[in-house]
Order: sequence, then C-alpha cells, then structure tokens
Amino acid sequence: MGITDKLPLLNSNSKILRLIGYGLYGIVGLFLFLVILGAMMGPADKTTTPQVSEAKSQQSITPATAVAYDDEAWAASSLNTMNLISAKAPVAGKQLSDQQFTTARRSVIDLRQDIQNGLTASRGYKVSSKYADGKVEYEAALREYILGMDTMVEGIDMLYSDPSGALKKVGTASSYMTTGSERLNKATTMITDASKS
Repeated sequence: MGITDKLPLLNSNSKILRLIGYGLYGIVGLFLFLVILGAMMGPADKTTTPQVSEAKSQQSITPATAVAYDDEAWAASSLNTMNLISAKAPVAGKQLSDQQFTTARRSVIDLRQDIQNGLTASRGYKVSSKYADGKVEYEAALREYILGMDTMVEGIDMLYSDPSGALKKVGTASSYMTTGSERLNKATTMITDASKS
C-alpha cells in the first residue's frame, strides 16, 4: 500500500482533485515546517522571552540626542507572533488535509488576523540599529504570510466552482508562505545574532 492509497485527495479518480491534493498536502508540509521552526525557537517562557522591566519601559532620555528604543518589547512581540504561527498553522494544515474546508477557512482567517496584528504591532516599535535589519526582514515575512493566507482563502472559496483556479490559488499561496517561512527563518537568525552582540 503506497502513500497515495493513504491520502484521500491523492487517491481520487478525478485528476483535478488529485492536483488539488498535491497542493493542499504541500501546504500541510509547509505548516509542519513552521512547527519545526517554532520548536527550534523553543517555548515562550521566562528563560527565552525577553521581558521588559519597569525601569526599561520608562527609560529617561537625558542627552538631547538620545533616543529610546523598544528592542526588548519588539523582540517579545515578534516572538509571540512567531509562536502563534507555529501553533496555529499546523491546525489549519490538518483541517485542509482532512478536507474540512469550511473549518480550515476560518482557521486561516484567524491566523491571518494574528499575523496582521503582529505586523501592526511591529510597525509601532522603534528598534536600535542592531535589530533594524531583522525587523525589516521579519515584517517582510509577515507580509508574505498575509498574502499567502488571503490567496489560500480565495482558493478554498473557489474549490467547488473552479477547481483548476483553486489549484492555481493554492500553488500561489504555497509560494507566498514558503517565501514567508524563508524570510522568517532569516529574520530569526538575524535577531538571534543581534541579541548576542
């Protein structure tokens, strides 16, 4: 018994459904990659999440040219968003692979909102130059994820009315999310390296 016998969309007699299955299972693979990425980052506890102390949150600026940066608060906020992606993406991926398209659509929209909130929060922080490149890459990754989530919802909506169009949307969504994942990985490396300096 091969792998295609165990996966319902790949075992279909319809060529369109098999193509959609390959696209959807590709998305599931991407979501699993995100879980692994989240596991590599570790849990969001006191030992890994930067905490903003009361003294730091109320920094006083003594010289006229000094600027207050939100490095620690931004790092905590971005880690929170990354943890949400790692936790919620596999759930949506499983729903897609189980052909629970209505539930998956809601999960994708919910995750998209979390990512949008993370992007909005990130834009509100002013970080020092050592985190600036990581912040730019992180925000670019979130924008790619948002494009992917929007395109995925469009693909799910087209699934029954235009299966071949839905397949194209799923492929495009997968491409956006792969790029987002690569950029998020790069941002994570940049942020980690900056925090060591």
